[in-house]
Amino acid sequence: MGGVSPYDRANEAIIKDGLRRYETRFDVTYLTDLDMPTLLERLMRLPENSIILQAGISEDAAGTRYIVATQSNPMVAQAANAPVFPAGDMADVDVDHGAIGGYVTSFTKEGEIVAEDADRILNGDKAKDIPIVRGANAYIFDLRALKRWGLKEADVPPGSTVLNRQPSLWQSFRWYVIGGMTLILVEALLISGLLWQRIRRRAGETKLIIANKRLADDITERKLAEEALADMSRKLLEAQEQERVRIGRELHDDINQRLSLLSVEIDGMKEVSPVTNGELRSRMDELGKRTSEISAVVQSLSHELHSSKLEYLGLVLAMKGFCKEFGESHKVEVAFASEGIPPIVPPDISLCLFRVMQEALHNALKHSGVKLFDVRLLGSPTEIRLTVRDLGKGFDPELAKDTPGLGLVSMQERVRLVKGTISISSRPLSGTEITVHVPLQAGVQTEQAKAAGA
Repeated sequence: MGGVSPYDRANEAIIKDGLRRYETRFDVTYLTDLDMPTLLERLMRLPENSIILQAGISEDAAGTRYIVATQSNPMVAQAANAPVFPAGDMADVDVDHGAIGGYVTSFTKEGEIVAEDADRILNGDKAKDIPIVRGANAYIFDLRALKRWGLKEADVPPGSTVLNRQPSLWQSFRWYVIGGMTLILVEALLISGLLWQRIRRRAGETKLIIANKRLADDITERKLAEEALADMSRKLLEAQEQERVRIGRELHDDINQRLSLLSVEIDGMKEVSPVTNGELRSRMDELGKRTSEISAVVQSLSHELHSSKLEYLGLVLAMKGFCKEFGESHKVEVAFASEGIPPIVPPDISLCLFRVMQEALHNALKHSGVKLFDVRLLGSPTEIRLTVRDLGKGFDPELAKDTPGLGLVSMQERVRLVKGTISISSRPLSGTEITVHVPLQAGVQTEQAKAAGA
């Protein structure tokens, strides 16, 4: 099943070539020259024991254009009375919309390969000595689609990535339970202590009790005010992150897809209608190049707003990937090094360190006047330390305290919410160094605090 655009036809040819050896054993039908309503009608009435190999529809027979991952694929999966498998040149972004999944191109894996090659080149290896990788595919499946068609997760190939797993009740509510039990225990201990104190000191200590109660009230009010301020800061940062995610996804899934389709259209125009006028062809080539450059900028902005690498690859690889993209985008060099970072870092700590690094690099790019920056991420059993350094113009930290920018305030607030510390060392003409220390147990404490306050 596929569409009629050049990309759809190319993907169809790949699938046909792969199915040729099975055509004598199975009934194979190609639904590739239909408009979308007719195709959906056919898919609702497929024979039993059918499966659908999805080549993607970026344009149907009626000339209607679609974004494959977010428009045509979900329509097909919802209408079909048989399981849908992405095939041909389909990618991991085509799985999480109703298709069961399979062996697809992994953009994440491609990013890992590119990052590894770049790291080797930066470490002195020659490009000719790096082996060529042909294809970056992975087994990726959607658990919701597996359950819809009665398929078991245990039957997928070992090492597969399974999307949309539902957390267990314990995983979903463990911090609520732990927080509730802790709160009950603390309250019970406080009540017992107060009763014991009342019995022992009730006679002759009324004034002292009143004074202590006033002092306790003052401390409680101050603590409540600090907690309320911290909670408001946390909510503001969470709202900011949610908006970053929304805008990043809009740029990636909508705007960037449209730019990619526009680039394909321009290339298609040159192939379908060869241009003989030299100046016109040159302008079409330039237009295609500018479209690709805009697409790359939008892609970079999307990753900066919401880096899926942080969620799926972890803190170290996400930081390394951002430093590479930042350097390429701004024509500077960012040296990144890490050591001793545990494989699993609490999400709030990972996000804090990632955002602080982003803000520090942007500030260095804007104010330092140099093109070489150094980022180091060092771990120990008790803490993680992030250092961002440049050898640029520098500044006077005492003067900066009188006119703090939102970037510095944001970094300080993010670090404070994970119980960490941040220091800025700088002198005019001697560069700037920003150092962040975050205790590893802060992530767990933060989660418990959230559960207790819920």
